[in-house]
Amino acid sequence: MKRAVQGTNAAAPVPVLLTVARGIRHSRRVRILYRDAGGATTARDVEVRGVSFQDGWWYALVHCRLRRAERLFRLDRVLDARVTTRPARPPPTYGFDAAFFASVEYLTPGAPVAHLASIRLTAPLASAATAIFPGAIAERSGRTVTCHVRVSRPEVLSDLVKTLGPEAEWVHASLPPAAWP
Repeated sequence: MKRAVQGTNAAAPVPVLLTVARGIRHSRRVRILYRDAGGATTARDVEVRGVSFQDGWWYALVHCRLRRAERLFRLDRVLDARVTTRPARPPPTYGFDAAFFASVEYLTPGAPVAHLASIRLTAPLASAATAIFPGAIAERSGRTVTCHVRVSRPEVLSDLVKTLGPEAEWVHASLPPAAWP
């Protein structure tokens, strides 16, 4: 069953996604202003473990310094995000795999068939490639990164690419062209 992309809500966190990815890439804490589902707003320093597109929304799994615990934040609810100068030193999370977390929606674990798909990210998204697709084989060419990923649910990967806007493009798949999303 194909999921509907949540429209502008799903696309809204691209600047936040870029900031969170910068925190991951530079091993720095990220200070966020977060509004929960009930409307309460809190400022938090977090150490980002990974990002994932699930059920039409972008999420970040973080170690929250305020709560001293792991939290899952929906990125469209982040009102502001800034990378700090403080190093990210979260306590160990045993069993967490950033590549699995990032791909769980579009690559079903144990799926009998997985295809290869290539997604081209241009600047500024190219700088977030390793956070968005941590398990990908990435090829850099100037201001562009092409990420080669395994996919068993191409419609979900297509929805993910659409939320990233014009700086992301589906460029190849080992699926027959008629089956491309």
